[in-house]
Amino acid sequence: MWWNAAFVTYSNEAKEESLDVPAALLRKYGAVSDQVARAMADGALRHARAQLAIAVTGIAGPGGGSAEKPVGLVYIAVADNRGSASHDTALAILAAAKCALPPWAKR
Repeated sequence: MWWNAAFVTYSNEAKEESLDVPAALLRKYGAVSDQVARAMADGALRHARAQLAIAVTGIAGPGGGSAEKPVGLVYIAVADNRGSASHDTALAILAAAKCALPPWAKR
């Protein structure tokens, strides 16, 4: 196994430009969603000319969460030549790690 490419796309603009995630998808579902995770994996598969691609999008915190999408919510998507699938999970470890940080690192 070897790695061909990696994409770090924090902003919606980067997701659109680097991975061809449709702006309409980002507006409708938000960057942290099943739909966007799958589009990111599909775009990475195409742009890297790979056989397999993995995409992760989520809310790492410490801020930015909501009742609908809390801190720690992560969508992981996988794509190959047969299509893409995703799974959501709540990574409680992120919230626990945040509590262990010194005050200056919690900004």
